[in-house]
Amino acid sequence: MPIANCNTGNGFTGVLSYIHQENKQIPEGLKHQVMEYNNTFGTIREMAYQMREIANERKTVKKPVLHIQINFHPDEKINSDESQKVINSLLRDIGVKKDNHQYCIVAHKDTAHFHAHVAVNRVGLDGTLINDHRIKDRLQIACDKVEKLKGLRPTENRTVIYEPNDEKGYRYINSNKKGKQKSRLDNTKGAKEIKETIKTDVLSALRNSETPQNLKEYLGLRGVDVNFATNIKGIYGVSFRKDGFALKGSEIGLRWAEINKKLELNSMIKEPNLSNKKIMNPTIEEQKEIDFVAKYNKAISDVINDFKGEVKKENVTVELESVFYKHGFKDTVDSFVFYQEGQKLTIPKQEFQNIQKNLISQYNNHFDRLLAYNDIMNDSPQKINFWDSAKTKTLKRLENQELAFNQKNLKEPIFSVIVNIDVRDFEKKASFDVRKEDLLQRELREKLKAKFQEIMDEPDKKPKTDFIRYRLK
Repeated sequence: MPIANCNTGNGFTGVLSYIHQENKQIPEGLKHQVMEYNNTFGTIREMAYQMREIANERKTVKKPVLHIQINFHPDEKINSDESQKVINSLLRDIGVKKDNHQYCIVAHKDTAHFHAHVAVNRVGLDGTLINDHRIKDRLQIACDKVEKLKGLRPTENRTVIYEPNDEKGYRYINSNKKGKQKSRLDNTKGAKEIKETIKTDVLSALRNSETPQNLKEYLGLRGVDVNFATNIKGIYGVSFRKDGFALKGSEIGLRWAEINKKLELNSMIKEPNLSNKKIMNPTIEEQKEIDFVAKYNKAISDVINDFKGEVKKENVTVELESVFYKHGFKDTVDSFVFYQEGQKLTIPKQEFQNIQKNLISQYNNHFDRLLAYNDIMNDSPQKINFWDSAKTKTLKRLENQELAFNQKNLKEPIFSVIVNIDVRDFEKKASFDVRKEDLLQRELREKLKAKFQEIMDEPDKKPKTDFIRYRLK
């Protein structure tokens, strides 16, 4: 159950100092943990300087700092990998892009529940700005969305929730109306936990069910009895029972109309019926291209893994030509070419050379920090002579105290490098696979259009606007 809040400001140093607990005395086992530095590196001051350099590209922006706090329930059993995925999902949904924004994610361990802080530069590397209009509401929607998609512990009393069936993708909750419709179980001991369990089980079942009967069977395995309310037109309502407690679908925020739409969509996506089976069988030439592209993708993946491995060894000046040659690429003037049986794919050298230049710059910065560290550690305290004036003696004592403090507390800089390279940016698809995906998408689209047309033809189900019809044209 992630709960998030945020605020904007102007001081990068202040927020980075806060999330790193710089001025807070924390026991060793409860100190903060850095989860991710994205497009930034170094000390707090260095990262603040880097973010300010980018923010200065939009001098009219008065509050370029976005500080997000993300909390998880103490009973939520979630590991670091899962929490990282949840946080990344929240950032993505509010417009923070991994390849375009600078941010730091730091976990705090000094409370009973896991929580993390994220410092984001609202100004992107390309000069665009993250919109902060209603950003707290957008965070609520993102939290509610990731809860439902990942089956996390539900959070009550949100003022706005994720609603995939609404044309806006969300809806606001009327708090006054909600208060009047309080569940009949709210005052029963243990009811709150049962209610949350039932909702979690239903959401999980909806990811794996295509029909009402599937849903009933799946929930039955989890100890939840399902009762459908029917009339001459079919099912119009649903209720759930577990451990002696009964709840209507509306009481857990899942009305039958919403459940039924999800089941129908699952059914349509499960088994696409291709109208032309021949299109799904590649020709001999297409199969050759498929095999070639698969070999290329394996080769470029190996190149990138080797390159990253060299960088981890601090070999940032590794010879690119030798790495590519090792995995079957030929070297030309301005590109690396993968060539087999008359087929070829090329990668511009400039792309990898730019990445390497950035890594060399990072390493030089690290080396400068290492030199400064060694200067301090090898420095000796100043000798205080009896003929020194009182003022000189005081100054030397202060400088010696500062040196002793630094030598005791400074840690040797570690080469922490940001390798902005992803194999997915270089992978290719065979033309047959592209056509196959396009066919599947078009067929699914036709099914959806037919289904929505069926809804439009029924007066009692017709939407109030033509939004759906317009989007599917």
